Amino acid sequence: TDDLTPEQRAVLAQIRQKQEEREKKEAEEKAQKQQAQQAVAAETAYQNFWVQRQMASLMSLYQQGHALQQERKTAAPPPTAQSDYWEGDWTCAKCGDHQFARNRECRNCGAPRTK
Repeated sequence: TDDLTPEQRAVLAQIRQKQEEREKKEAEEKAQKQQAQQAVAAETAYQNFWVQRQMASLMSLYQQGHALQQERKTAAPPPTAQSDYWEGDWTCAKCGDHQFARNRECRNCGAPRTK
């Protein structure tokens, strides 16, 4: 660099400055890209967390509803008064549930209608 003329030194300085600016810009772009990737990763993690929470909630509701159905099936006594029956109504032989005449199978346990 000692052999260079002042004009050549000025040109060399401009080239170095442009190179430094380019490297700085590339570093900034890389940092922005990393931030964008981190934001996408955070959003994906949040969405996965939200879906898992929703699924757990739905599963809990399903299990509670299933438990209630099982309680109702075992706790429901067969009707005792025939006054609630209309012509053609029948009682399920399997679970004792009162069935309307239009039902071909028990709406409680699914057993077929018996004559």
